[in-house]
Amino acid sequence: MWYEKAWRRHLCDMHIEDWSPEFLSEFDPEEYVENLKRANVQSAMLYFQSHVGLCYFPTKIGKMHKAFVGKEDMMKRVVDLCHEAGIAVIGYYSVIYNNVEHDRHPEWRVLNEEGKSERVEAVEQHLSFGSKGLNRYGYCCPNNMEYREFVKEQIREMLEYFEVDGMFYDMLFWTHPCYCEECRKRWETETEVGKPRPVRGDDNWHEYDLKLKEWMGEFAKFLTDETKKIAPHVTVEHNYSASMTPSGMIIDTGVCEYSDYTGGDLYLNAYSHSFACKYYRSVTKNQPFEYMTSRCDPSLYVHTTLKSEDMMASEMYLTVAHHGAMMIIDAIDPVGTIDARVYEQIGNVFEKQIPYEPYMDKGKPIEDVGIFYSLNKDISKYQYTNHLSAVVAGETFVQKHVSYGVVGTGCDISRFRTFVAPMLIESDSKENSRFIEYVKNGGNLYISGAANMELMEEFFGAKYEGQTRETIVYIAPEDRALSAFGRFNKKYPLHFDSFAPILSGIKEDDVIARITLPYTPQDVIEFASIHSNPPGISTEIPAMAVTSYGKGKVLWSAFPIETMQNMAYKNLFYELLKQELNLEQTISSDAPYDVEVTGYQEEKGTQICAVLLNEHEKARKVEDFQVSVKCSEVPKAVILIPDKIEIPFQYEDGKVTFAVTALDMFAMYEIKFQ
Repeated sequence: MWYEKAWRRHLCDMHIEDWSPEFLSEFDPEEYVENLKRANVQSAMLYFQSHVGLCYFPTKIGKMHKAFVGKEDMMKRVVDLCHEAGIAVIGYYSVIYNNVEHDRHPEWRVLNEEGKSERVEAVEQHLSFGSKGLNRYGYCCPNNMEYREFVKEQIREMLEYFEVDGMFYDMLFWTHPCYCEECRKRWETETEVGKPRPVRGDDNWHEYDLKLKEWMGEFAKFLTDETKKIAPHVTVEHNYSASMTPSGMIIDTGVCEYSDYTGGDLYLNAYSHSFACKYYRSVTKNQPFEYMTSRCDPSLYVHTTLKSEDMMASEMYLTVAHHGAMMIIDAIDPVGTIDARVYEQIGNVFEKQIPYEPYMDKGKPIEDVGIFYSLNKDISKYQYTNHLSAVVAGETFVQKHVSYGVVGTGCDISRFRTFVAPMLIESDSKENSRFIEYVKNGGNLYISGAANMELMEEFFGAKYEGQTRETIVYIAPEDRALSAFGRFNKKYPLHFDSFAPILSGIKEDDVIARITLPYTPQDVIEFASIHSNPPGISTEIPAMAVTSYGKGKVLWSAFPIETMQNMAYKNLFYELLKQELNLEQTISSDAPYDVEVTGYQEEKGTQICAVLLNEHEKARKVEDFQVSVKCSEVPKAVILIPDKIEIPFQYEDGKVTFAVTALDMFAMYEIKFQ
């Protein structure tokens, strides 16, 4: 398929209104494609329609952009020119977000708890579109069967008019729960008739949350099925970016399941970029996954800024280190032009990637520890979330040079010797049987929090008895855990900003840390020290516990220490996994914290990548460092790719060690055994 070798990808946003004759009046198919060539791209995502709802092709059922009236074949001309240049074409179509049809069909609208459309509500209150969240956008409900028929017909129109290699469907998520009439009917039909739909924060909210996800997954299947009926050879990708956001966007794994490959547009820091690559790589049906990000700094919200070449190259190299395809997103000027200087820079960046492409589809990733990432994001109820805990845990592993992988719902976890499942909530309980079986068969599991008590009862025999009045507490280690806690002890325990869950039933021998309270709660006028709340009252409340279960072990922390950015917490988290859960590292390094080392096990060797997680205009010079890799035999050679230069190495105690010198953002090595 086209995507297997298309590592360099491009998209230019065209969400342009047509109230002015100036808009898209200067759009030039030839110049557009010349810029794609200038950028060295192998695939181009082209707009056939946008969030505005206006189409860039002759449509009988929708509305064409006025700039294309009389020039109906302009976008078709772009498609043909791309194919002549050997560039694969993916058509872009926005679902749910469609201002034109939202405005023309009030019965299609996604409605909030008050029964209003956010877009209409903003107009009624005479708010400027820039003053209130997402109210520039009109949402159409995927549960409305008339809207579905409209989308079905537009898919037919596009695929009969354009010759494309793939289709991309954008915005398959709920920005907020929908309370329209069609959603009410489905809720009552598929659940207990007359049962009121809950709102966020209700104790039974997760039931409606699960329904909304189910419906969105079904809609993704509908789009894929309709596309494949007309053009079986065309690939389908649904934007999966909402899976990686910490917000309350509601998205289903079906959006990924019904995609031929996984991808989405993300605007993250370097550590989160690394995490997202691992998640996408894990859940995609076919490789490579697609990492999409903008050329603007920091995002397309700022139309005219441009990331420096080093910043853009760093994002590209980080994607290369995970064997993913990079898509750089631009946004067209309202008049229809694009800046050739941008495409020259993109071309320079992609030129640096080309020599590594022959090595980017080889090997199985080395992953010594796994992280469970959940799409259940009940941000209204919990102070700390799985999203934040998982992402920061990944950051810690990068800084400690631990090779890790990220998996989601239903994914195989048996390959991991150690597994981290942070801050699980009630909605994650369908995963419990997998975690229990994993430990029973010899896995080592870390869990945090006390919102999924089914696991705590199974592993520790624990019962939930409530929570402390205090919202600042301390973690005091028992003697057996002192080495992991470093300088912290019973007199000087570790601070944590949270109430403490109170659990009973945990065996005394399993407890490795207990709660110490400050001298006073935070809701009284008395205090011990005016600036802080020092520890003062020791308790028997468990803060951390370790137990054996089946052939494996479980480590529990009442608090998500893995969430905290302070190195004291990161060091504790890392040391606990090593000392209590037998964390072992296939790859180890003394590289700086901002250098990630990734590895791939190949049939006749091991590939090692070192990448600087640069977020600055100019990438810094990296001091030399060493990398050690466990090997069962002495290698024949260690080779620097792509120049195939042999470099010195040592082999001792089952490890091959070599030096990485003069790292210029990225380096790739191959340890050869044959």
